[in-house]
Amino acid sequence: MIGLPTIQDRTMVIGATGEGKTVGAMWLLSRSPFHEIPYVIIDYKRELMIAQLEEAGASVIYDNRRKAGSFPSPPVEPGLYIVRPDPDEREEMNAFLSQIWRNGNTGIFCDEAFMIPQKRPFKAFDNILTTGRSLNMPLIMLYQRPVDMSQYATSQAEYWMVFNLRKPSDIEIANQYIGSTVIYGRKYDAGTHLRPHYWMWYDVHNDGLHLMQPVPPPARIMDVFRQRLRPADELEEPEKTRPRLRLI
Repeated sequence: MIGLPTIQDRTMVIGATGEGKTVGAMWLLSRSPFHEIPYVIIDYKRELMIAQLEEAGASVIYDNRRKAGSFPSPPVEPGLYIVRPDPDEREEMNAFLSQIWRNGNTGIFCDEAFMIPQKRPFKAFDNILTTGRSLNMPLIMLYQRPVDMSQYATSQAEYWMVFNLRKPSDIEIANQYIGSTVIYGRKYDAGTHLRPHYWMWYDVHNDGLHLMQPVPPPARIMDVFRQRLRPADELEEPEKTRPRLRLI
């Protein structure tokens, strides 16, 4: 058994292209408490699994390609909400995130998180990173390369989900935070070449690094979303289960 993020935790998901980080992050999102607070999905790259979420019942509250215009107010009701901004809409996104920070009690999921405006004069994302824990603002942040990450993202993350990295500079940065562990006599760290879709899970609270088997396939993850996003009058009594992923 591993500890999973709570409503207060920030999770860093890193890995090279094609290593499985989006599927891994979506598995984490599928187990998140979006039945208790709103979760905003910031979808810069128009990810296929996020498009499937829309079909499963998540609400699209802004999509620049469909209809450019003013950003809506952030949601306050529980659920999954998709925002698809243009990378050039930095001021609009900063204002949107500032209002989320004022609201509190809101989760954020972002693939390609380096595209979120986070250099001066844009301060909203850093404010969320530094104070979001006390405001019940869980984050799931995806980065291809650790060198692209905000220093606040690295310093504030309580959990790290690490897939295969390729650049020595990325490996060096990740190892500063997750350290290493020995499993069956073999040392594992961010530089260890893992089997396809295997990952390392680092829990800052317990200072524990674990080697993990692949998460369930996308189809099974989407089934979880479809069940959880069904209207309340259609829901069956939920089955009480725990994560079945195995430590290696």
